[in-house]
Amino acid sequence: MEEGAVKYANEVINLMGAHPGRRFKVRHIVGYVAPNSTPKQRASIRVGIQRVLYALETNGQICSSRAQTVNGGDAEYWWKTATSSSCRPQQKPQQYRQHNCAYRF
Repeated sequence: MEEGAVKYANEVINLMGAHPGRRFKVRHIVGYVAPNSTPKQRASIRVGIQRVLYALETNGQICSSRAQTVNGGDAEYWWKTATSSSCRPQQKPQQYRQHNCAYRF
């Protein structure tokens, strides 16, 4: 990541990584990073968060709807999930293996 994108990277990755597939707008992420900030602080935080999002998108960690939004619209960003080429989960829930730690010992 770029030098300027590192400041809020931990918070953005923690939030989005905990909810893969959930769509976030930049204002939601800003509210998570600095809930009690002034409007002037939010503006500078927003720029830092956008740098993090662009870097994560460039590296292939997240997806966005930036290409589909028109001017003035809010783009959404989401953490990629393991999907097949048709964007569906690779397994159905009944195919997940059950794991029981008690049987390991």
